[in-house]
This record gives sequence, C-alpha cells and structure tokens, in this order.
Amino acid sequence: MVAIATGIPEIDNQLAQKIKDSQIVHYREYLLINKFETVIVSPHLEGSIPVEDTIFQLRSRNTRIVFILFADIEDRAELIKFLITCGVYDIIAGSATIEEIVNIYNNPRTFADITPVYLKVSGAKDIAVTTKQVQQETEQTDYKTASQEVEKIVEKVIEKEKVVEKEKVVEVERPVFVQPIPIGVWSLDNPFLSAKFSIELAKGIDAFFTRKRIKSQIALVDFEEITPRIPSILKIQPCNVDYIVRMINSGDLTQELLEKHLVKQGNLKIFSGIDDDVFFTVNEKHLLTILRLISRTAYTVVNAGYGIWTSGVVTTFAESNKILVLVEATKFSVVKTLKILNKLEHMWGLDKSKIHICLFGEGLTSEIDRGTVVDIAEQNNFKYVHSIPTKMNKALPQLIETLIGG
Repeated sequence: MVAIATGIPEIDNQLAQKIKDSQIVHYREYLLINKFETVIVSPHLEGSIPVEDTIFQLRSRNTRIVFILFADIEDRAELIKFLITCGVYDIIAGSATIEEIVNIYNNPRTFADITPVYLKVSGAKDIAVTTKQVQQETEQTDYKTASQEVEKIVEKVIEKEKVVEKEKVVEVERPVFVQPIPIGVWSLDNPFLSAKFSIELAKGIDAFFTRKRIKSQIALVDFEEITPRIPSILKIQPCNVDYIVRMINSGDLTQELLEKHLVKQGNLKIFSGIDDDVFFTVNEKHLLTILRLISRTAYTVVNAGYGIWTSGVVTTFAESNKILVLVEATKFSVVKTLKILNKLEHMWGLDKSKIHICLFGEGLTSEIDRGTVVDIAEQNNFKYVHSIPTKMNKALPQLIETLIGG
C-alpha cells in the first residue's frame, strides 16, 4: 500500500489516480499507526508530530519515502541532510509536476543519484565531484514550468536510394505546481484602493499562472471589517461568516466545509469580508483559521483593509509572506505610512523584508516620485518600492513577475 500524503488535495487526488494500490492520508499521525510500503509526503502534511520525527519513525520500519520539498535545496538544506542521513534518496526539490513524482516513485533513486545534492547541502567541498556528477546536479535542479515531447513518426520510402523522414512535433502541457503563499495588501487610510488593488492583483496572478502553465488555485480573502468593499465591487453575495465562525468555535470547520461556503467568481475563490452583523463575534483566532485553511491549497491575496487595530490587519501582517503597502504619491502619505510601519516593527516584530511599498498614482504632476520614495525607504530599512500608475493594470504584470516570477 502506498500512502499519498503531500498535504495538498489537488496533488494527492491526481497521484491517487496514477498510482495503484494507494491511499490518501491527511495527517502525519495516521502514517505511524498504519503500515505502508511507500509514503509520498511533503512538509505541508498536517500533524502535531514534527516532520523529522515522522520520517525517522517511518524509516526505522524500512518504509520507503518519496519526499517533495516544494522549496529550493538551499532553503531546506538541514532537512535534506536529515533525509539523506535517514536513507531517503527520493527527494524532489523546487516545483514538482505529477509526472516527476510518479517517475521517481516508479524509479527509486540510489545514493549515487543524490550524491551531488548531499555535497551541496553538507558543504563537503574537499570531496571531488566528477564532471558526470556535476552534470547530474545541474539536470536535477533545472526545473521547468512546461516541457515538450517530440514524437517522431518516421516513414522510410526506399526508392532510388532515397530516404524520406517526417517528424511530427506534439506539444504536451505539463502543469507545474507551486507552493501556495498568502500575499497581503494594506493601506493606512485608503480602504477603497486596498480593496480594488487586491481584486486586480488576484486576477493578475491568475493570468500570470495561466501564461506560465502553473497549476494553482487562486483565492481572494477580504479581511476588511464592518464595511467590506470587495463584495460590492465584484457584485457578489457575502459569505455566511456567522456559520463559519460557529463551526470554528465548535471545532468542526474543515477545509472542505470552508470551501463550500466561499464565493466563486471565475477562477477565484473569495472570502467576502466581515460586515457589522458579525464584527463583534469575529476575532483574530477565527481569521487565522480561515486564512490558514484557504492558503494551504490556494495562492492567496489578502485584503487587510486599512488602519492598524483590526483583527484583519493583525492577521494579514502576521501570516502573509509578502505585504504590499499602498501609499499615495504625496509626502504626507509616504512619511506617515513609514512612521506607522516603523512602530509596528517594535510593537509586533514586523519583518521589514516582507514589505513592498507600492507608490500609487505617480505621474508628472505628482508631489513625490519613486526615486524620492526609494531614498526615504532605504533610510528606514525598506528594500522594495514599486510605482503603480492610476491605471494599475499596466503595472501589475511586472509587479507580479517580481513577486512570484523572481
């Protein structure tokens, strides 16, 4: 029996269709109370037992493990060293296609195959690496978002010593999966801009993934409280937030149940905000649960709204991998916003490396330009500044390429 336990339902379901005698597993503890010959697992699988302990116990039973990092080798070097020490050689780094996972499952690797990776993460520079090994390492780390298969159909006609060959090229799309992350959007004092920008960003990411042939769900989460604007802009009915909160309080909310109560529009899954009817029943715990469940399987844009004292803003800043801070092209807006961010660094432990300042409405007549904002930002240890014109759609592709493609 093969346990499929990546923690990402879409991948699990596709693997289960391609691997015979397999079972989808949803948490780490189940792997340890049942016997499996092979386990296909990733760090995204939920459980109270640390992933290293899970791996060690499985390997102590001689269970074969196919481990999908959903991260680069450099980012998880210590984990990779641990895996190899435990005799786990079937390791997939970076983005992973279904075909790659199935191929490694069908063709187990040996230590010889994984040696270049081991040398890379262990820092053993005194060990000579052969040219062949270097080539293998390069091939293993050359992950592509799409590939072509060439099917050669050769027709030979022998006539007066002539050979005619025909080639037919068949393009096969292989979707690549990426690790879902939440991206926050926040403005100190312009909630409409924050809502509108969040919508356009989510749509832009969807278009970006489509162009790149990247397989990922897209979610738009509105954490603006009392007067959420995204439902009215998109002309959608709000979610039943009261029901979702009651399910969280009772401990009965599952990812599947939450998915059923999200609003669907096009390719977007939308959590549509906290209005005044439920404002006093929703707290940070509820929003944290909602965001973590949604972002497990979907690339998520979170509209934090505005201000600094709502649960939506606190949750967005705490959970987002990147935070787009919208400022208008005035000295007052820029300086005031950066002052608040500096205070949040001391109050909340804000990681400034996550902040991307987006200067909105820069033009020939604007009071301040990007160059000036860059200087001010650098003085306050903010690294990223982007210029967003009033017609934001023109700048979004480049911004998204920077956020995701870079």
